[in-house]
Amino acid sequence: VLMSCSFFPRITTKGEHCCRDHDLNYGPDTAVTRKEADWIFYQCMKQYHPYFAYPMYLAVRMFGWRFYKKA
Repeated sequence: VLMSCSFFPRITTKGEHCCRDHDLNYGPDTAVTRKEADWIFYQCMKQYHPYFAYPMYLAVRMFGWRFYKKA
């Protein structure tokens, strides 16, 4: 299940690739841990949305377990 940025209000298309990459890092064939995937996501998003990156990071840390390693 690829969610992309669907749980977050669309502010701009900047950073959409961060969400797609995060989805791929959550997929069944990933070589990274969930914690690593979330940190990579945060580092990417803060370049585009410095005020929203941390709340988004907290959201994926709290609720992302439901989607990790699922397709």
